[in-house]
Amino acid sequence: MSAGAFKATTSRSSLKLLRDIEIVGGTPSVQTKRESVSYSVSLLPSATEIAISAVLETAFTPKLVDYHLMDLKAMVEKQNAEKLTSGPTLAMEACYEAAFGEDTSYGHSLYASTSSLSYDSIRSFHANKMLATSGITVVGSGVDHASLVEQTTAFTSSFPSSSSSLPSSAYIGGESRIKAVSPHTYVCIGLPATSSATTDVIVALWNMGLPSGCSAFYESGLIGVQIEASPETVGSTVDMCLQIMKRTYGEGSALAEGIIKAKVSNLVAADSDVVSFLSQGGVLSSVDSVSSGDIKSAVDSLWTKKPTIASVGDVSKVPKVASI
Repeated sequence: MSAGAFKATTSRSSLKLLRDIEIVGGTPSVQTKRESVSYSVSLLPSATEIAISAVLETAFTPKLVDYHLMDLKAMVEKQNAEKLTSGPTLAMEACYEAAFGEDTSYGHSLYASTSSLSYDSIRSFHANKMLATSGITVVGSGVDHASLVEQTTAFTSSFPSSSSSLPSSAYIGGESRIKAVSPHTYVCIGLPATSSATTDVIVALWNMGLPSGCSAFYESGLIGVQIEASPETVGSTVDMCLQIMKRTYGEGSALAEGIIKAKVSNLVAADSDVVSFLSQGGVLSSVDSVSSGDIKSAVDSLWTKKPTIASVGDVSKVPKVASI
């Protein structure tokens, strides 16, 4: 549904909707994750009502007629094809499928083909899943709370309530090796985790020690490291990354620096899109209370689970999951 964000709705054309936002200096955005879609508009407080109405309208009353959906499907298919030419993207998608299984919410690819997706199934998903009030979160920053509640309630009062939740995605751990001709080998190592201040600090600590071409991440149930290396050095690079991922950190300068970097990362995320950051549970100050004991306990807990490793390219020197 994110491809149709801030395009034609049942009330306004794409041009009208965007011009109404832009004329007051607003900037619309949409963020898609495996478990959520977030719509937001950033603008001056004096135009709050315009932002609220635009967000609610694009999320809840898009124009889902056949000819419009046909254009959106073609656009999504093109975007997905471009995404899947990226080695890091392929490795991340393969990691999620191996970690959770291909028939789960987390295991499904973010860039799956739309060719077999019918227009009726899109409309059904929007009506029966997206418009269930139990699954809607509305967040405002610098917004009058009473006004936000009043407008949201008025807009969503006719939507059905549902007690259903997202299908569970139990972590299983596993391995995926995609052989391809490439000057680089791409690897993604993942472990099950939940979003928390401790997770933020662990990601920051890992990034402080990782070699060039490698980066730590937390996203949708997985914490891990993405690796890009030459086929000749990928084995030793993976070994180095694993040493950093298994390390615990005592009190001292390293932990203090990790806390600062975690806070900076959160500030950057909030600055780029504070509404999406807050709607995902982001809290800027909570990392200050993370201790070395929290880090040790969390890292030890991570490695009680079977890790997941996915690789793309010349995978001959990438270690098997059984060896890590």
